Amino acid sequence: MANKFLLYEKEESSMVSTWTDSLHCSILKNGTISLRLNKHGGDGSWWVPAIRNIQTPKQFIKMFRSIDYIEHWDIADTLPALHERHPIFAILVEKELKLEKLEEDIESKIQSIIEPIVKQAELTYPSGTTNVQVFIEKVRDFVKIYLLKTGSNPTGEHKIQGRKVKFPRT
Repeated sequence: MANKFLLYEKEESSMVSTWTDSLHCSILKNGTISLRLNKHGGDGSWWVPAIRNIQTPKQFIKMFRSIDYIEHWDIADTLPALHERHPIFAILVEKELKLEKLEEDIESKIQSIIEPIVKQAELTYPSGTTNVQVFIEKVRDFVKIYLLKTGSNPTGEHKIQGRKVKFPRT
């Protein structure tokens, strides 16, 4: 039989009503996890279809974040109940959350190095907002790869996406 428990519960309100959202978790015999949201208020109670077959902490985080009705919830609020009922899995979820944060910090540091180089480059933009955004992202990718390969800033003229981009000589 599945191990079912309340993962998190929160009272919500609007200008016209109050209700309680509760997220339930099931650990099935095969080791997979299911999440199911219940909304209970003055109008009664109803269940959102379950999210099934969660196998990894990464999937758990992704599926938690995909639940439409709880977009303002913090996954950290579910950790106490998860630690109590599925401790190893909870620790692995925490690890994934810390890795996400670390990856964001690293990417931010990388972008802080790349951005000044891109801003100093002479380039002509394609037409259309989306095209410009895609092109700038390609320039950033080029600079990142160049820095990784050589350890120094690109200099001189390079072709990126069929367009000339001129980086200043340092």
